[in-house]
Amino acid sequence: MRHHIPKEQKILAYKLSCIHGLSNRHVSRYLGISQRTIRRIRKTFRDTGEVGHQPACQGQPCAFDGLEFLEGCIEKQPDMILSELLDSFFFFGKHSTK
Repeated sequence: MRHHIPKEQKILAYKLSCIHGLSNRHVSRYLGISQRTIRRIRKTFRDTGEVGHQPACQGQPCAFDGLEFLEGCIEKQPDMILSELLDSFFFFGKHSTK
């Protein structure tokens, strides 16, 4: 069963295993994480200098393209005034589900 292990717990596992010399079995019992996870934490630290991988970016990129939206508004209604364009832009930008 997979579950998220907090960074602080990974740091503690690394310190107990590598710095204090406890066996992976003892660290596993003490922290309640598998020995395989401890081995992965140690390998990740050797490879990257961090106990866990950081994603390149958080969340999905925004799919709202403001320029295309404004061009579409102008094509649909060429006589829109600037305040109407801005109202549409901000309303749609806040309520976009793309």
